[in-house]
Amino acid sequence: MGESKSRFGDLSGDAFGNWHLTPSLMIHGGAHRATFDSRQYIDLRQFIGSEGNFRDRQHSLGAFAEADVAVTERLKLTAGERYQQDRQRRVGDLAGVGVNAPVDFDLRFSAWLPKLSARYALTPSISTGLLVQRAYNPGGATLALDTGETDTFGAERLWDYEAFLKGRVPRLHMTVAANVFYNDMRDAQRGVQVLFTRPGGQRDFYFRYNNVPKASTSGAELELLWNATAALTLGGGLGLLRTRILDPGPDTTIGQEFERGPHMTGSASGNWQATKRLQLSAQMRYHGAFFSNDFETPDLRVGPAAIVDARAAYEIRGSACSPMHTTPSTAFTSPIGSPRTGRRWKTPA
Repeated sequence: MGESKSRFGDLSGDAFGNWHLTPSLMIHGGAHRATFDSRQYIDLRQFIGSEGNFRDRQHSLGAFAEADVAVTERLKLTAGERYQQDRQRRVGDLAGVGVNAPVDFDLRFSAWLPKLSARYALTPSISTGLLVQRAYNPGGATLALDTGETDTFGAERLWDYEAFLKGRVPRLHMTVAANVFYNDMRDAQRGVQVLFTRPGGQRDFYFRYNNVPKASTSGAELELLWNATAALTLGGGLGLLRTRILDPGPDTTIGQEFERGPHMTGSASGNWQATKRLQLSAQMRYHGAFFSNDFETPDLRVGPAAIVDARAAYEIRGSACSPMHTTPSTAFTSPIGSPRTGRRWKTPA
C-alpha cells in the first residue's frame, strides 16, 4: 500500500522495594516509567494519493504499593493500590489529492487500580483464596486507512473477581491449580474489521478499534500435573469460557460473543524416560468452535480442532537424555490469542 520511513527511540526504567515492618507485615512498592518517541514518513500516493509526516510521543507512568498481612498462621491478606497514567501525543499531517488531514492530538488517560486478596492455607501445601482487582487499558489513536482520518478509541476498564485453589498433594505426587473468574468490563476495546480495496484491486481488511459500553467474560480453569513414577509425568488442563457483549452501543450489527473465544479449551501431556537414553513425550491441545470476528459471521466460524505432537529422543553417546519439561500449558494459553479478552493484541492489565 506504500512505503514508510521511521525512526524510533524508547527509554524505560523501574524501581521496586520490600519493607519488613514486622514479622507479620510486609510492604511492597515500586514505580515504572517509559517513554517512546518516533518520527515517521508514510507514502500512500499509490493508495489514497497522499503523503504524511508525523511525530509521536508516548509516555507511561505506573506506581503501586501493597501490604501483605499475616492475620493468622493460615490466613494472609493482601491489599494494594496502583496508579497508572498514559499519554499519546501526535503531530503531523496527511496531504495529497483530495486529502488534507492535519493531525494534532494529545490523549491522556489515568486510572486508580485497587487490589484485595485473601489466601487461606488448607494444609501446609494447599491454599485457597479470593481476589478482587481493577484493571485498565489506555485508549489511543490510529490512522483509518480507508479515509486517512484519525481514529480514536477510549480507555477500557474492568473489575476482576476470582476464586482459586492451588498447591501440591504430596501423597499423590500431584500439583493442582484451579480458578474461577468473572470480568465486568466497561468500554471494552474491540477491533472491528473494515473492508478496503488495495491499489491493485485486491480486497483486504484492517482493524478499526471501537469501544462497546458493557461486556463480560467468565469461566473456569483447571490444571493438574502428576508424577506417576520417577520416570513418568502426566499432565492435563481444562478451560471453560463464556464471553458476552452486553451492550454494543450504537453498533447493532455486532454479535454477542467475543471473537477468538472458544467455549472450551484443553491440553494433555506425557513425558516418559523409558530408559537411561530414550525419552518419549507427547502433547495434545484442543479448542472448541469460535468466531473469527465480533459479528458472528457464519463463514468466519472456526470449528473445533485438536493438535497432537509427539517426540522421541535417543542419546547415542555421551550423557543421558536431560529431562524435558512437558508440563501442560494453562488451558487458556492457545495460539488463537487471549480468550478472556478475545483479542490477540491486548489483555487486561
